[in-house]
Amino acid sequence: DVYGPGVALFREGDPSSAFYIIKWGSVKIVKSHGSPNAKALAILREGDFFGEMGVIEDSPRYASAIVEDEACIIQVKKADFDELMSVNPSIAMKIMVTVTRRYKSNIEAGIEAQPPTTSLQATTQMNHMAHMIVFHGSTGGAGVSTIVCNLGFCLKEMGARVLLIDGSTQFGDLSVLLDVIPKQTLYQMAEEEEFSLEVINTNYINSTKFGFDFIAAPLKPEQSEVVTADLFRVLIDVIRPSYDFILVDTYHLMQEPILTLLEMADEIAYVMSPDLPSMKNARLWLELVKALDFTQAKIRVVLNKIIPNSSVNVASVQKNLGVEMLGAVPYDFDLALECVNKGELVVNHPNEEIAKAIISVSEQLNPQGKGKSEEGSFFSGWVGRLTSRFKLSG
Repeated sequence: DVYGPGVALFREGDPSSAFYIIKWGSVKIVKSHGSPNAKALAILREGDFFGEMGVIEDSPRYASAIVEDEACIIQVKKADFDELMSVNPSIAMKIMVTVTRRYKSNIEAGIEAQPPTTSLQATTQMNHMAHMIVFHGSTGGAGVSTIVCNLGFCLKEMGARVLLIDGSTQFGDLSVLLDVIPKQTLYQMAEEEEFSLEVINTNYINSTKFGFDFIAAPLKPEQSEVVTADLFRVLIDVIRPSYDFILVDTYHLMQEPILTLLEMADEIAYVMSPDLPSMKNARLWLELVKALDFTQAKIRVVLNKIIPNSSVNVASVQKNLGVEMLGAVPYDFDLALECVNKGELVVNHPNEEIAKAIISVSEQLNPQGKGKSEEGSFFSGWVGRLTSRFKLSG
C-alpha cells in the first residue's frame, strides 16, 4: 500500500499485529509522538523493516511509526511472520542482526529501561563473583540443555558452588532433565515486590540430586512474557556473590532478555551440531554478536553430536568460523535418551566417550580451578578421580 506523509502506521502503545517492510519512501520512528517531549529515534528508508520486536515479543508498540515522505509499505501479518521465521532461518537471522543493532543503539542512547534497584545490589561490589557462562545455539536440537546439566555436575565435582538458570523461558527443559518439580519459577519471581537474596533462596533456588542449585523457567509458554531483561539483571546482581559458576541455558531466538544475558556473560559457549545448516547459522550468529561489539575472546564453540567421518568437524569449524573451540562431544543418541528417561546424567557413565568429552570441556571452563581446596588439589570428587584414572587431562 502507498501512504502519504504524516500517516501513522501505528502509534505507541498499540497492539503489535504486523511488521512492515519499506519498498520505497521513508518512515520516521518517534517516541512520545505528539507531545512536547517527542523524540525521533530513526529514519528508515527503502529496504528497511520495522515493528518486528513487538511481533516477536507480542508486546505493545514501543514507539510510533510515521510516514515521512510518501512511501510504499509492505505489511506482514503476525501469523505470516511466524511462518516466515520458522521456514527460513536465513531471514530469521538477518532480522535478529537488525534487532541487535537497534538494541545496541537503544542502550547507547539511554533508551533501555533501568533495572529496579534493590537493597542488595551493593553485593556486586564484593570480591567474590561467580563466573557466568551463557550457553546458546541458533538452532533447536543442538543439545544445549544436556550440555549445561552435565557441565554443572562436573564443575560441582571440582568443589565449585554451581547454579543453573533455565533462560529458555518459553520451553525450558531443565526441570525435566534434572528431575525437579520447582518450588516457583521465573514467572512468579517477576511478580515479587521484595527482591532479596533471602526471598530468592527461600522460594526459587531448587536443590538437585546432582549437588548443584537450579532456578526454573516458567512452566507455560505464555508466562514467559513477564520474564524481562531487567529481571535477569537484578537476579544475577543479587545471586552472583553466592556461587563460583552460574550456567545459563538459553533458547535460539535473540529477544531482549537473551541479548542481556549474552551481554552480562563472562563467557559465551555456542553449541552447534556438525552439519552445514548449523555452520551457516553459526556464521550468521557471529555476525549478530559482532553488531553488539562482544569481544571475540569470550565466545567459544562446543561442537556437539559429532559423528565419524562428518565433513563438518573441529578443523572445518575453526577454519570457517575463526573462533576458539571449547570442545567436541561425540553423538550417542541411545545413551543420552536412556539418561533422560532415567533421570540420570551422561557423565554418570564415565567409560563412555561422550562423558570423557564433557569432562574435558568442564576442565576448559575451569582452568584456574575455582572450587579447589586450600591445599590446591581438587576435592576428592568424581571428576578428580576420573581425571586421574582415565588420564583425561592435558
